[in-house]
Amino acid sequence: MALTRLLSTLITLSLFLIGSGPGIASPATTTGVKVIVIGDSLGDGLWAGLYRAYRDDKTVKVVKKTRISTGFGIPSKYDWNQNLVTILKQNKADYAAVMIGANDWGGARSQRRWYNIGTPGWEKVYGERIEDFMRKLKAANIESYWVGLPVMRKSRFKKSARILNEIFRQKAAITGVTYIESWSHFADKAGNYKAYGPDIDGRKTLLRASDGTHFTPAGYRKLAQLVQDEIKRKMGQAEK
Repeated sequence: MALTRLLSTLITLSLFLIGSGPGIASPATTTGVKVIVIGDSLGDGLWAGLYRAYRDDKTVKVVKKTRISTGFGIPSKYDWNQNLVTILKQNKADYAAVMIGANDWGGARSQRRWYNIGTPGWEKVYGERIEDFMRKLKAANIESYWVGLPVMRKSRFKKSARILNEIFRQKAAITGVTYIESWSHFADKAGNYKAYGPDIDGRKTLLRASDGTHFTPAGYRKLAQLVQDEIKRKMGQAEK
């Protein structure tokens, strides 16, 4: 996973070096709105995109609570459900954006048994972990957004991403978490992978990283816009 860690670090650093562009902004105060971003390497990039998005807005603070090379498949490596309790105690947030699943392609382990992705056993084990995680977010009274996985270049990853997204979508509907679909925003009309597409300003540019899983800085900024739009919508409802 060293390559994934290096790729994520380089992309995050490049996001800081790129100007925020017109009409976008990031963190700052302790008295305004706090957005906590949780996830794996994709979540790490999402945080960087949101940081860049709110860079000039001193009323919004974006907090990173991501951990590369983690997921819900093998809790013995890093138990997200257990660690979320501590994260939420230490970070009183108004909004939470979650993006995770990049390491859960194969399946899930439970009590020394392995369940392949898509099997009934996997659906039960993995689904329970996702639902428990989402319920913890809701119990903390945080407006939560779960960003679905994007279309992947490799066929086996693409197939797994569809299965994972369906679990995320189902559990979000049950728990009241808002599911944000990302697939169509980075796919062609047939729903297949494409590396290039319009950025947030409508200009065609490279959006996906060379590994076919992660994003370029422009791609993460576009991904972050999906979350930003939902937050704006929620804020607008609160003001009415």
